[in-house]
Amino acid sequence: MSRTLKVLLIFGVLGLILLFGMNAGHWLAPALPTAYLHQEEVLGMDVQHQGKKYPLNYTQQKNILKLINRMVPVGYEVYLKEQNKPIEFDAILIYKGDETIITLKPVSKINKQLLFSVPEWNASGLMRETGSGMLTNLIAKTVDKD
Repeated sequence: MSRTLKVLLIFGVLGLILLFGMNAGHWLAPALPTAYLHQEEVLGMDVQHQGKKYPLNYTQQKNILKLINRMVPVGYEVYLKEQNKPIEFDAILIYKGDETIITLKPVSKINKQLLFSVPEWNASGLMRETGSGMLTNLIAKTVDKD
């Protein structure tokens, strides 16, 4: 067998292994958390503030949904001891296509991260925002401060 043929055969086998590895990546990826919502599932969102509902436009929904999908489940006790920071809204209401409404009620704020009570996603605890508090900033732009 010639040297050129051997090199081509080795590159061919390596290429097949690489393609198989790339396609098999989704089998090895971790499962999505139960709190994950696809944009297609969401019919609309409102932010509730002082009894009023403020509907969100598509861009606002998309941005808030990205942040909600990054939330992580946490316990109660440690976080509720530090709940003295004010929260600027009453709830986020998510209207799903199957006629269910998921209510995210803010319970506390630690640093700039919000903690939510969402029994559908974490019945034995809270959901904590990850990141630098972007959710508070996005919601502040949607409600009247009057």
